[in-house]
Amino acid sequence: MMKVWVYGTSGKRGIALRMHRLLLLLIVAVNLPGLCMPHPSNRARNSDSSYLQITCRKYSLNSAAIPRASLESLNRPVSRTYKDADGAVWQATPRGLVKINPTDGQEKVLTGKNGLPILSVTGIAGGPNGRLWLTSNQGAILYMPNAVPKQRWFYFWGQRYLSDNEVLQIVAVRNGAWIRTRTGISRIELQPFTLEQKSEIFLTRIRKRHNRYGYVADCELLRAGDPASFRMESTDNDGLWTSIFAAAESFRYATTHSPEALKNARTSLAALLRLVSITRIPRFPARSLIHRGDYLAPGGEWHWTANSQWKWKGDTSSDELVGHFFAYWVAYNLLPDNGDRAAIRKAVFSIASGLLEHHLQLIGYGGHVTTWGRYNPEYLKTLVSRERALDSLELLSHLRVAYAITGDNKFLDGYRRIGSELGYVQNVMYIGDDTDPANINYSDEELAFLSFYPLLSSESNPKLRQQYEVALTKLWQRVRNENNPLWNFMYAEGTGAKAYDCTESLEALKRIPLSTISWTVKNSQRHDLVIAGHMGRFGEAQSRNAIPPDERSVMKWNGNPFQLDGGDGGRSEDDGSFFLLPYWFGRYHHLIPCPQ
Repeated sequence: MMKVWVYGTSGKRGIALRMHRLLLLLIVAVNLPGLCMPHPSNRARNSDSSYLQITCRKYSLNSAAIPRASLESLNRPVSRTYKDADGAVWQATPRGLVKINPTDGQEKVLTGKNGLPILSVTGIAGGPNGRLWLTSNQGAILYMPNAVPKQRWFYFWGQRYLSDNEVLQIVAVRNGAWIRTRTGISRIELQPFTLEQKSEIFLTRIRKRHNRYGYVADCELLRAGDPASFRMESTDNDGLWTSIFAAAESFRYATTHSPEALKNARTSLAALLRLVSITRIPRFPARSLIHRGDYLAPGGEWHWTANSQWKWKGDTSSDELVGHFFAYWVAYNLLPDNGDRAAIRKAVFSIASGLLEHHLQLIGYGGHVTTWGRYNPEYLKTLVSRERALDSLELLSHLRVAYAITGDNKFLDGYRRIGSELGYVQNVMYIGDDTDPANINYSDEELAFLSFYPLLSSESNPKLRQQYEVALTKLWQRVRNENNPLWNFMYAEGTGAKAYDCTESLEALKRIPLSTISWTVKNSQRHDLVIAGHMGRFGEAQSRNAIPPDERSVMKWNGNPFQLDGGDGGRSEDDGSFFLLPYWFGRYHHLIPCPQ
């Protein structure tokens, strides 16, 4: 039996109790889909509202674990009609889902424009609360007519949910459904959940299969879909992904005072600091490191330490610097010990000094400038405006953070000279201007938001803050249709905006699947998605609207949320820090739950 967890429908009605001032005043809040509970006075409390999480277990066709009555029903022919509690008759047809009104017999055909993912439905089963479960030759569908429009349809395709996509029968039960395909049976349930519970599951997975010497590691599955066959490996961006986890755990510690969060943050912070010291090159952090005997994927610039026990990866990029400075800034401000701050101060001073000493370039092994470690004016002149804007933003952010952490005026002087005399502040103003879909680089979006947060958090000059806020707002307006919770929360915190798509952010967090195995996903056959008239940056077909996280391939925030098809057949597992950072960032900054 294989167990897979993914988010599905929105929350149950619930009742929350809150104390106000010295009076025991009870305030009743109805937790409807898309609404959030009032923020508790003590932010260390769990401020999550409950929602329904879809869980999925997969069985063989004759598994003894399936109740006999359910198994017998699954082996009967599927029904093509269903009469609901209101007397309406629903029909599964090749032209869509048909509803026949009980009063006048009028037919309404639901098709792709109404949200039906697959036009030709072959069977139907009715469940509690008006839920309708549909079969097709391209997966299973859940339809909830009574939900808000964006939460009515859920599509189950591929091995994230099913043994195969030829669905032959569905048996609806109280909290879900049994689904039989040609080769197996799935049990889908809708269980009450909170985002903090989801966080615990993600943290457990990182601890088991993604912790490599404190670094958040990529995880290859040697047997497709089998977590027990995992093999951790280093990547070009170990520093960046580890920084995201270290920051997430720092936010969690500051929110909950969890000793485990503090330990995790310090462990990953120490791993980042080791990247700075292991190279023995002044001012230069490594990308990654491995121990002798560890698995090493082909490629990259590797160098042994003097004792030949460790090997570190060079040619460090600007991506890594963004991660380091972001994590350093968050940890410096949120971790409780002066020892943590002293170590961060030393690393920040070293890296930022190197940039100033080497003409705004990152100098690595052999005294060479790294491929993507250039911030100097001569190089920026060769770039298009959007790339020049990003590089300018990154450098300004690093120098401003370096001054805030070290207090050394050379970083403030460099920041002011580069920003004003060399025009880097003006460069930043172009960061959201390029709207050509063919140029969208989701990795660059990630680097921009991770740079804006510490820059705006550390900048006190009103004029500069206003300029940076204008640039951030332009960027957010361009990426707003991605429904990205991290972008939305960072925009809200950076600008103080009250409208930051909070409901959409929570919906995205809920719909991030708990299983981060990279199963193959296919959406190009769907009738409810409008195909974009242009390809993505890598030639991938896209939808006009962002695909929900539990219906697209597993991806970090540098992935394309509009990509129709993807995944690798279950051959890898993501660590899931892409969920942890926006969740705990939102909790810490009082952005979760949504303001009423």
